Amino acid sequence: MNAPAASGRELIAFQGAVHWRTGPGAVSLMLDGRAAGAAAQVLFCGTETPALPPELRDVRIRQLSADDAAAAGMAHRWRLDAHGISLILQGRSAQVHPDTAAAFLAALPAPRAPARLRLAWFMLLTALRLPGAARIISRLRGSA
Repeated sequence: MNAPAASGRELIAFQGAVHWRTGPGAVSLMLDGRAAGAAAQVLFCGTETPALPPELRDVRIRQLSADDAAAAGMAHRWRLDAHGISLILQGRSAQVHPDTAAAFLAALPAPRAPARLRLAWFMLLTALRLPGAARIISRLRGSA
């Protein structure tokens, strides 16, 4: 299923190895790889799974323009280009899921506990390892 040159909006450009598999339920094709230095995933719904090698490299996916799709009588079409492969996929939808964990964690402040609090917890946990220490601590707290 070779594709002619077509215009359109780029959805994602993977760098390096890209693994694909058929998905569960409505998801018919899943692509996993790295894009823009982070993990990313593309899910296609309602597409026929093409014959692909087990691993692809440097995959680029473009959503074809409305003119290109209308000319072929399709609602949604995407062009998948990889080393030596150029395919047109057609289906209901495509979802791009970039990994946002690094950006999310960078926005959170680092957890810091004061040294006195860390020392107090260390001493308490160390004391509780001794036989009978829990009973002594409960008597000190007044809960016999």
